[in-house]
Order: sequence, then C-alpha cells, then structure tokens
Amino acid sequence: MKPKIHMSAIPQSSSECNYSCSAWRGYRTEEMNFRVSLSLNDSALTQAHAHTVYPVLLASADFQDWWVVSDRRFAHPRPFWSEHTAQSGAVFVHSTPSCSRPPAKPQEMPSGLSGAYVLACMTWDPERLEQLSTAKEVTDVQIATLCSSVGGVCGWSCGSTHLPQNLPGCSAQGKIEVSPKSFAGKTFSQANFQGEVSMKQCPEVDEVGECLTKESPFSHWRCHNCKYNPNEIEEDSFRRLQIPGMPGIPGLTGFPGVPLPGDDTDGGGIGGLFSGDGEDAKSSYIYASLPKFQVSVRGLGQPQGDSILSQPATVILETSEATPGIWRPLYEAYVKTKPPVPVDAAGDPITKGIRTGRKSML
Repeated sequence: MKPKIHMSAIPQSSSECNYSCSAWRGYRTEEMNFRVSLSLNDSALTQAHAHTVYPVLLASADFQDWWVVSDRRFAHPRPFWSEHTAQSGAVFVHSTPSCSRPPAKPQEMPSGLSGAYVLACMTWDPERLEQLSTAKEVTDVQIATLCSSVGGVCGWSCGSTHLPQNLPGCSAQGKIEVSPKSFAGKTFSQANFQGEVSMKQCPEVDEVGECLTKESPFSHWRCHNCKYNPNEIEEDSFRRLQIPGMPGIPGLTGFPGVPLPGDDTDGGGIGGLFSGDGEDAKSSYIYASLPKFQVSVRGLGQPQGDSILSQPATVILETSEATPGIWRPLYEAYVKTKPPVPVDAAGDPITKGIRTGRKSML
C-alpha cells in the first residue's frame, strides 16, 4: 500500500536542530526540537465526509512508550491540514432531516408548503459556510456571492394541482431555473454558479437509513406530519470530548443553536444523548412537513486555494412570493429541544430512538 502520510526526514546533524527551547538551572540540556513537514492524501476521508483534519505528532525512543510532542496548536501556517478534493465530475450528495422547520406557532403555515422555492446552496469556503449557517435570513445578493452552485425545486407541494410556472423563474417541471449568472428569474453580475444541482424526495429509506430516492415533480412530493414540542428541555450537560489544557479551535465562532466545546452558556458542548420522557402535551403540536429529500451536485470542478472543505457544504433555504428576495433556512439545529419527528395518523412517532433507561439516543 502506498503511504497515506508523508513526513520529512529526521535531522542528521546538530545544525538542523534547535537547542534553545529547553534549559535546566541556566544550562542548556540535550533536549531539542526540529521542524517537521507533513502531508496527507487519503481518498477515504472524502468518502467518509471528513471536513476537518489536524496533525498530532508522537515520538518514542524505544517504540514502546510514546509522547504527544505536537498537535494543531503548533501547526503552521494553519492548524488544520489542507484537504484534497474530489476530481472534476464527481457527484456530491447531501440528505436532509426527516422534518422541515416547524412554524413558530401551531396556527402558522409551515415553511415550503405554500407557493415556494426550495434552494440548495453549495460552497467550498468555510467562511462562507459560516455566514450562510448563522444567518436567520439571506438575500438574493448574498446567495449570488456566497454560493458556488445553486439549484432546487419550486411550486406548490403535497399533491397540489397549481402550475409551477405561475412562479417567476420556475420551470414547468417544478425546478428553479438557473444559469451561471441567474437563478429564480433574477440576474446578478457577481454570480458565477457552476455545476448542476438536483433534488429528489426520499419517500423511503433502506435498513441503514440511506435515502431511496424517487424522481417526481415537487407538486407530487409525499408530505407527512411531524410532531414538535418547543418546551422539551434536554439534559444540561451534553457529552463532549474535552482534553485538559486544550484551547478552543481558532477561528470557530459556532453555528446557530450549537454551543462550542467548553461553552456552558447554552447548556454545555455538543452531544447526542437526550433525556426527559415527560413530554408536555399542551405544548406539542403536529404540523405538515416536506419529506426527507436528497440533494446532489455534479460538475463543480476543482475549487481554488487551500482554505477549502473536503466536500462542498450544503445549506437548504426557502422563500415564497410573500417574502420576495428573502431566504430563510428550511431546517434548524436543535440542542435545547428534541428535533421534530414524523408521526402517523394517530400522532404517534413513526421512528423512535434507541432507549436506554430514561435516555434516548437519536
């Protein structure tokens, strides 16, 4: 097998080492350090959707006892390794959650169910991803400047008979019309969209939860009901990996509803264990939701620069004629409350978590 990690050679002369970093009672010791150059190229990282990788260097004198001698805190010029991207023509896939964002009030119309545009915005840039992920609203101009590729569906969903072309920039097939400089019937000189985006509903999933997609117009998508309780409080401290003495991640400011490691202002770090089976029935409500769907993009080509994600990140946005030029996220991050779950005609959840005692792992 070809090596996945390449490392510069160990210095062979004292002139290549730095002895000035350690001293004992004013005397220079034999401890020293030297620069190490590392590179990584492993296609398995892309296949596993790995977005961030950083180096950890270990050393040993006898191949039995090992010490961590450097990690991302000492990496220069960047704490994270530059990611290698897939070749031009590769297909990148993103699957949405089962339930779209619940309305703020039970009596309000859920997002995406009236005459609407559902747009997938792709970007390679982590800074652009942060802007898109943290914004409660995004304008047409921001989409034109922040998205590398866009595409999606439009019209009226859930078995509607309305013609999708009644919406500007919506084709007779219920797809958002896109060109390198335009989308949804609007043109922007600063846009440079690449690739081709497609959306397909997932009326079913296989035994491991992967989408079984179905090609059908947006008006024929099979919508379902979801149950949501805004007052379901989760446990105060979520499980997280925390290494003593490890500082925060440079440049990371967080995403909506997701606290950073070590940030206790919103109930601790990121985790996956939920507790609290005492659901408040008065606060729960059932609402109509778009089905789970899958977004794929091909023909993006190679991104420029080295500050890039290993795969293009996807943000799903929606708008309607009632809010022209304003796009809102169709899905939300949930930390303090359980995410909505699909329910049957009786209002009982269709999918359930793996329960252990009073806790449920979703």
